[in-house]
Amino acid sequence: MKSRAPKDAIEVADKYRQKAVEFITNNPAEFVELAVWKFVKFWSVIYNPVGGNYSYGSAFLRQAVNFIAFVPLLALLPFGLWQLWKRPDKRPVALLLLGMISFYTAAHMVAMGYTRLRLPIDPILMLLAGIALSALVEKWQNKTT
Repeated sequence: MKSRAPKDAIEVADKYRQKAVEFITNNPAEFVELAVWKFVKFWSVIYNPVGGNYSYGSAFLRQAVNFIAFVPLLALLPFGLWQLWKRPDKRPVALLLLGMISFYTAAHMVAMGYTRLRLPIDPILMLLAGIALSALVEKWQNKTT
């Protein structure tokens, strides 16, 4: 397979961009509908797309692991953000993390929205879940003493 020269790659990318803008302009309602669908798929607790290569476990096992790992992160996300927001000196951090999550999500609402593409922001979700858990533990310890 012959690789493209950089100039050719730029021309191909420009053609795709033109087609995308044309589609959005001519089909705004469908574009919004697709964006919402991609949002749902991106943040789904059900792993998607489901592939056919099960050399490392069954589809059910993959779904179960994804569900067990992601639901706590998703549940603790708003509480972690709230813990940061409550402290005025940490509000810029809360806004930065929320911005990173939001812009990454928005980019995938336009392009592709699969759960596996969420991986780069999972460490942010883990950080916020840890902040939420830390606050819960601290509250519980203060209550028991």
